[in-house]
Amino acid sequence: MENIAFNIPAIIHRSKVVTTELYFNLPRKETNSNSETILVNWEPPPPDFFKLNTDGSVEGNPGQAGAGGVIRDHTGSWFKGFSRNIGTTNSLATELWGLRDGLVLAHQYNIKKLIIELDAKAVLDLIQPANITSCSHHPYGALISDCRSLIQKLEDIRIQHIFREGNAMADILAKAGTKLSCPFVLFDYPPTFVINQVVADSWGVSYPRIL
Repeated sequence: MENIAFNIPAIIHRSKVVTTELYFNLPRKETNSNSETILVNWEPPPPDFFKLNTDGSVEGNPGQAGAGGVIRDHTGSWFKGFSRNIGTTNSLATELWGLRDGLVLAHQYNIKKLIIELDAKAVLDLIQPANITSCSHHPYGALISDCRSLIQKLEDIRIQHIFREGNAMADILAKAGTKLSCPFVLFDYPPTFVINQVVADSWGVSYPRIL
């Protein structure tokens, strides 16, 4: 059989187009006439930056909880990932734990320029540099204070919201945290249970979201 040369980038591009066309042609239930469907995907950071995505997971609220996250470079390559078992708590605490763990890792590996992406707007509001409200009386004041302090030590920081569809890798790692038999696991390389998402993010696969 003759060797056949495949144009991989063209195949990937065509796959994205076909997937998008398929979604928008699928029959669906009636939705609000004012609703809008957008496509969401994870995007790598610009050169010289790393990107931290974190998330929390709770089986009930409160319930068995975990947090997780991943740091990737401007090529989209895996740098470090983690999962944490938090025990029993609520969703806000898990999100804060995930962010704190990710920031600690960034400092441990001397990362100076960092983009932080979260799908929890409540946490974003608490940690924004412009928010100078005292957190001393907040139930999770210590976690909030730690996050703010770690953020302030970074040379260049950007904090932004991402829809959960674009935060899938962190979500998988957070869910894994709820099942851990130890408090914390650091992943130097992608664990097998995230490989499909690694491929999807590297290809720029988009997911529909109705606004």
